[in-house]
Amino acid sequence: MRHLLLFLASTVFAADFPAPSNSGNDKDRTPTPAAEALTMIKVPPGFRAQCFASEPMVQNPIASAWDARGRLWVAENYTYAEQPTNFDKTFRDRIIILEDTDGDGVADKRTVFADDLQNLTSIELGYGGVFVTAAPNLLFIPDRDADDKPDGPAVILLDGFDAWSVRHNFVNGLKWGPDGWLYGRHGIQATSRVGAPGTPDLERVTLNCGIWRFHPVRHTFEVVCWGGTNPWGLDWNAEGEGFFTNTVTGHLYHVIPGAHYERMYGEDPNPHIYQLLPQTADHYHYDRTKSWTDSRDGKANDLGGGHAHTGCMIYQGDNWPAEYRGKLFTINLHGHRLNCERLERNGAGYTAKHEPDVMFFGDPWFRGVDLTTGPDGSVFVLDWCDDGECHENDGVHRTSGRIWKITYGEGKKNAVAENASPELKAAMTALSGKGDLSALSDEQLVTVAMEASEWQMRIATRLLAERAIRVPGPDDFSIPIEDIALDEEQKLSKRLRAIRLLTATGEGLLITYSQLMNDKAGLVRAAAVNGFIDKAWQLSTTLRGIVPGAAQEKVGIVLLAAFSNLDRCPDDIRFELATALASNKWLRDDAPLFSHLCWGGLAPYLSGQDAKQAQQVVTVAYGCVLPLVLEYTARRVTEDLAKLPDRLDGLLALATTTFDEGKAASITRGISAGLRGVTKAKAPASWGAFSAKASAIPALADKIRTLNVIFGDGRALDEIRAVALDAKADIASRRQAVQTLVQSKPADLRATLEKLVGDNDLLAATLQGLASFDDPAAGALIVSNFKRVRADARPGVIAALCSRAAFAGQLLDAIAAGKLTTGEITPYHARQIAALGDAALTAKLGTVWGTIASPADLPKRIAEWRAKLPAETLAKADLASGHTLFAQTCGACHKLNGEGGDLAPDLTGGGRSDLGYLLENILAPSAVVPAGYRLNIIELKDGRVLSGFIAGQNDTTLTLRTMTETQTLERASIAKTTISEQSLMPEGLLNALTPDQVRDLLGYVMKK
Repeated sequence: MRHLLLFLASTVFAADFPAPSNSGNDKDRTPTPAAEALTMIKVPPGFRAQCFASEPMVQNPIASAWDARGRLWVAENYTYAEQPTNFDKTFRDRIIILEDTDGDGVADKRTVFADDLQNLTSIELGYGGVFVTAAPNLLFIPDRDADDKPDGPAVILLDGFDAWSVRHNFVNGLKWGPDGWLYGRHGIQATSRVGAPGTPDLERVTLNCGIWRFHPVRHTFEVVCWGGTNPWGLDWNAEGEGFFTNTVTGHLYHVIPGAHYERMYGEDPNPHIYQLLPQTADHYHYDRTKSWTDSRDGKANDLGGGHAHTGCMIYQGDNWPAEYRGKLFTINLHGHRLNCERLERNGAGYTAKHEPDVMFFGDPWFRGVDLTTGPDGSVFVLDWCDDGECHENDGVHRTSGRIWKITYGEGKKNAVAENASPELKAAMTALSGKGDLSALSDEQLVTVAMEASEWQMRIATRLLAERAIRVPGPDDFSIPIEDIALDEEQKLSKRLRAIRLLTATGEGLLITYSQLMNDKAGLVRAAAVNGFIDKAWQLSTTLRGIVPGAAQEKVGIVLLAAFSNLDRCPDDIRFELATALASNKWLRDDAPLFSHLCWGGLAPYLSGQDAKQAQQVVTVAYGCVLPLVLEYTARRVTEDLAKLPDRLDGLLALATTTFDEGKAASITRGISAGLRGVTKAKAPASWGAFSAKASAIPALADKIRTLNVIFGDGRALDEIRAVALDAKADIASRRQAVQTLVQSKPADLRATLEKLVGDNDLLAATLQGLASFDDPAAGALIVSNFKRVRADARPGVIAALCSRAAFAGQLLDAIAAGKLTTGEITPYHARQIAALGDAALTAKLGTVWGTIASPADLPKRIAEWRAKLPAETLAKADLASGHTLFAQTCGACHKLNGEGGDLAPDLTGGGRSDLGYLLENILAPSAVVPAGYRLNIIELKDGRVLSGFIAGQNDTTLTLRTMTETQTLERASIAKTTISEQSLMPEGLLNALTPDQVRDLLGYVMKK
């Protein structure tokens, strides 16, 4: 381990390990005995289940890893606690080693390796010790002499992982990839700033949900792909392609380096990606129009059992029947089963199809957290064993835990097929005698890595990678496998293993990869591209070797390898490769994926000041066969129009000179998106010539007219005004015209809007436009016409009235006079009024509507509502009334059973059946506020005050999402922005409801 530097040691604890104890309601609960739980496991004919280990031998197993001797190392997490404790630091976590010494399928030996950890979420073995994720650190615990005792204190390799914001959603999942890197996972609620100890903040890597990796020799840390919600499973197929499983949103994603996938909420770390990729699966394991909680009692089992997935294993062992090999398995937490997915090639990527679920765990205490293939091809399932939810709120049961082993027939460790090569038979015979893969010679390990089962291959690959960094000397490391990789007569699977072994060990030669990139097998070419870039990361000139074939390559998987490595190439090579790739007509076969990756590789160069690089991006994008790349480029350079006008001007000049209708459409769409929210901008020098040609295209005429208004063309403004006032014109065009007028604020705007007040089709947009005038008369006009507004548009008009103190006062006066009802004001609107900071107005609000202060005596309030809402009362809830109330009070932000907004978390998957949990979140929504849901209060220079959360931003504009709409605001129009510790969800939700309405609302929300 000469490459590891010793940094700050881990905390030293007292010698005695604190005895685990159960907390909360779990103190009096007893899990199903392990022997009984075993009888409840259902497997297909020919399979058998065993209890490999159970409490007290193992408790709270959170993760595991295999060593070269076939022993299972297990991470036990005791510090995890219920809310609001999050992590109980009176406990410690530990790493144990379980061993089946007599081969009967049951662990009979247990060794404690370390018991001085906290926040422990995963482990992996290698390089003379144990790698550990224990937020905020990635640690290495040395054990070079392999005596199962740490050689010294833990080494901190990385720090900065968020350890305190959340408790179920942060760094986890260590696992060796086929490329020799150590991979990990990260959830959405924690945002980390990762680097080696002492790394300055500006040099750290920002990480939210996604997959990351760390090189054990170079100590390089990088994010592989972004997205998901809470990735909790990761594995690779026989072709070396990675997949991760996830909870909420989609459940299965292809690990494509550089990809940005859909997320549960919040902004992607790169705000200029613009569009995120969907999941790889073509299905969900629950009905998204209903509650996932139905899976608890079997109602969703026909779809797979629920939304929460843990663990990921692509079965490649030699014990289970052939029909299971290559299939992906994941634990469905609420369905108490293993979901099975068939991975089908779909262009450059995959589509995952749902295969029948054939293995079920009947114990109600089953809480599977991970699964792994063992040395004999059996599958081991880690069971946390608790009766709580996936987000524990009522107590943790620390004194239970199981590991289940599922075998087909009689599993035989290190079994060798009859048709195996003599070399493999000899290596496996030696292994049977020594019992330890690390005792084999280099040549024997190479044979195992080339030909043995997946379990032996992965261990052998890791051991060979370790040996490859030995200090040079008489035993210089050498792997004679180039010939295998280059031999087209060899089996494809063996050749792919050879290429990946060359990459993982760092022993591949550039000349070898160069030859392989001309191979007739597409998978070989793809593996060679990955290996070549990994090898040549410091030799930029040699990377040009992958450019010549890029323009003509026809196989999607090869193009994918090249695209996904774009951001790892030095600048000059990246542009050469991107130019070659962008001209490849075969990209159209998988346009959404390649558009995403191509843009992701180019976008960073438009964020800097380098004019030459920016022009290179424009040139590549204009020549790209993928229209979306050009659209995004136009959008990005438009966002910087005020400070870097030459970039958009250069693009327009190029487009005018070589005019093409398709490219003009892409550019126009991009400029429109880039100027969203902007009222005035200086037209680029080439705009006139471009717009003259583009406006002649009927499909672009309206957009060009709107852009001309932004660029100060008075004639275009006259045309738009005429459309707005033309009662015979298309209603959608008229609404767009009104919005354009309001945004551009011409001198006669108020007069125009007052002419339109009588038009019911345009009334809501007209009244909201009038709110931009700081004049009580405008407010009076809005209030007097409010009853004519359609019901679905009223919240937006109320929000406009609540943006000014004078208007809000007029609204409250109308309610006090009985002209409007208090029901028009939601708690969100009430808090918006309070945010105006007018004491007299807030007092009037309290008199007319009620107070919104969060109760200090929350437990008392919860107890009061519990007393008012016993089970028999909730059973009488009018669900139809509750449905209506939900739409009025919650549905603007929350989705439930497929209905509602996406501004806040989907309640379908929440802990809504627990009345106490529900009341706590309603009565004190700001008690725990994830960063993505904190309230932003925006004071505009025209006197209005808006509140919501930031959905996107750039140097020119800020996009604010409120409960009624999404607004893109010019930064120049903002006087002040305040980030509150409050949740976007306001207090006082129940204040405006009668007791029967509260009953109906909560009865509806809690209904399964």
